Amino acid sequence: MKKIASLFIAFVLTYSASLAQNEKILGDWYGVGDINGTKLRIVFHINEENNRLKATMDSPDQMVFGTPTDTVSFSEGELLIKVNSIQLTYQGKLNDNGGISGRILQRSILDIPVTLGRKPVEAVKPERPQEPKPPFDYQVIEVSFKNPRGGHSLAGTLTIPDTTQQYQAVVLISGSGPHDRNEEIFDHKPFWVIADYLTQKGIAVLRYDDRGFGQSTGNYAEATTIDFANDAMAAVNYLKSRPDIDPRKIGLIGHSEGGMIAPVVASRDKTIDFIVLLAGPGTTGREVFETQQVLIGEAKGIPPAFVQKTSDDIKIIIDAVVNHDDPEESAEVISDFINSELDRLPKEQVEAMGGRAAKIKENLGIYNNKWMRAFLRFNPTDYLVQVDCPVLALNGTLDLQVSCQENLEAIESALTSGGNTNYRAIPLEGLNHLFQHAKKGIPDEYGKITETFAPQALEIMGRWIKEQK
Repeated sequence: MKKIASLFIAFVLTYSASLAQNEKILGDWYGVGDINGTKLRIVFHINEENNRLKATMDSPDQMVFGTPTDTVSFSEGELLIKVNSIQLTYQGKLNDNGGISGRILQRSILDIPVTLGRKPVEAVKPERPQEPKPPFDYQVIEVSFKNPRGGHSLAGTLTIPDTTQQYQAVVLISGSGPHDRNEEIFDHKPFWVIADYLTQKGIAVLRYDDRGFGQSTGNYAEATTIDFANDAMAAVNYLKSRPDIDPRKIGLIGHSEGGMIAPVVASRDKTIDFIVLLAGPGTTGREVFETQQVLIGEAKGIPPAFVQKTSDDIKIIIDAVVNHDDPEESAEVISDFINSELDRLPKEQVEAMGGRAAKIKENLGIYNNKWMRAFLRFNPTDYLVQVDCPVLALNGTLDLQVSCQENLEAIESALTSGGNTNYRAIPLEGLNHLFQHAKKGIPDEYGKITETFAPQALEIMGRWIKEQK
């Protein structure tokens, strides 16, 4: 009996010590990581359930909250957290200041120091000198309108010189990914800058939150490029209903995927007065995606052999998507390919990547979702040949996401083939995908550049639109 009692006491002491240790780590921990000059906050919420540590992760600056973690352990002052879905690991140790000194690791591409503390970290707002500031010498009107095809409402902002006459107007159409009406990215608000500039030139501008984002309703995740074209058409019809807008003088400005959407709308609605394509694709979605992977890899200085291998792998996965109409068949081919690639790696490396299931899930999530399946098949030529209104196509020579020369040439070729000679295609030297003056054009630079939208691009666009009167 004494022996049993002794064992019981030892267990209680060990269990109590474990609880006491866990008490040190429970609660909220805040930190900031510096990723190529961009400050991103990270928050871990650690709690205990059934005597086991659990946690969720927030990335407030990326508007991501409540991401579940897969591993949480704390032993001898050392904290380990793993998020398999994004292959992220945090490793840290309690320091003398009551914080945790550690590092965030993600795949083989990220390894940065991040110190966690108990005090919430305020967002550091980078300098954005072009962001419009009140008071404004024009009307700023909050609006909403319905897309009858989707049954949802879109919320936006209409800026208009005043309401005493009818004005020429444009609808701004954002690029891929859910965006608010300002197309905000890395604290840049390019659509707000464009709207402010054009409205001061006497042009009314409507910009709106993407469906299911901001104040707009609907489901973004289930939408494709054609669905977004229906949203843009709803915006055009709303402007036509307003007495202060000239229904014969409504144009479209589309950025990136928005530059795919604008020709879809203009091919359907022949009352569209003009379209402006800002880094709009002229080649197929597949070509755009494959090319950008290579260009970004090369610009980052990644070894050529690794860039080539990645490119080859992506092409195999994309083949699985475009060659099978059934997503389940695509998923089977992709899963088999990922498994065959993982077979080449040591077991420990596969586990460090989150395991086979996580890696397969990651790739299926990227390549086999509804939007991507449609995007890879999308051919802008199908719609550009039907566009007979004036077209202005602008692209930066440092655009690595929609490469300048081949896409401008493809746009010109499609318009000419359709009999449209009223167009201008202009490469802008030294500008990236967001129309900022850049050094390399890689996405890592976007947040570090203070310029939101190059004045020369604004001037060219504003002058050309006024000429369409």
